Amino acid sequence: MLKNCCHLFLIIVLFTGFVCACCSLPDTNSLIVSTGNGEFQQIKAGVDQPHESTDTSHHKLDASSFEVLSWNGLAGCRKTIKNITGFAFNCTPQKWNDLFWDLSKGKDIILIQEAYMDDDFLHIMDAFDTPYSWNMAVSFMADKERNIPTGVLTMSTATAQSVYAMRACEPVFPTPKSALFTTFAFTDHAEKLLVVNVHAILMGTENFKRQLIRIKKKINGHNGPVIVAGDFNTMTKRSTKLLDTIIKNSGLVQTLTREFNEVTFEIDKRVTSIFGYPYDFIFYRGLIPELAYIIDLNDAKEDKVSDHNPLIVRFRLEKQ
Repeated sequence: MLKNCCHLFLIIVLFTGFVCACCSLPDTNSLIVSTGNGEFQQIKAGVDQPHESTDTSHHKLDASSFEVLSWNGLAGCRKTIKNITGFAFNCTPQKWNDLFWDLSKGKDIILIQEAYMDDDFLHIMDAFDTPYSWNMAVSFMADKERNIPTGVLTMSTATAQSVYAMRACEPVFPTPKSALFTTFAFTDHAEKLLVVNVHAILMGTENFKRQLIRIKKKINGHNGPVIVAGDFNTMTKRSTKLLDTIIKNSGLVQTLTREFNEVTFEIDKRVTSIFGYPYDFIFYRGLIPELAYIIDLNDAKEDKVSDHNPLIVRFRLEKQ
């Protein structure tokens, strides 16, 4: 345990110094949105000023069955991250691109934490046979020379109805974390689905708590079905309990809506902290999960391209 803690401390020091030299911070609550014609624009859209989609395609989700992927993609194994993680496993951008391409097949909603929006990644999205609508909440700009956005990315075969971002600052790392709120319409159903893609604060329990409460308060304003998913950085028992208490609605945040459930996995291959607590979760309300599984990247270590395993769930709307 002591050895692991020493390694963790060393990684934190190296990572902090590296990121300070290689990134810059955008305006608070910065969004990059696709416009439906293969182009995109960067705007400001916070929780009080949601961005209403200008995409005129109006694609909707099938309420009887839609599949969700949630994954911390380790910034696509791009150079800025590979320099730190390369000692742990063999990680190249091409291997990441290939896996992302395979993972995305048949998925209706794709939630990526640590997305890295360089030209290579944009080319991948343009090449999909299925046209995806996508939006990104920018946490910070990686690579000062090229000014590349990194943050949480939500992609969908359905058109986003509205999008808004929420950013929270790390007390230790110079790498803010973001949450992206996106609403989608169902075919033949009036209810709208709210999807919250979260990359939570790693250090500082009180900061973590404040971020979760802000997210939950915003969710409480939505009366329809909800998915809350992502990398919650729950390293300890305390942070895990806070997540469970706040998101599952046990009294810290007043609400009149029904409680959330957590997706469980028959074979749970989620990556855990050195204390044994998983980082990644998918919570839901007003939906029924029909299938849930995890792709274990440790099965082929030579092809491992992230320190998180992808979570995949197939849902249907509770009210049919």
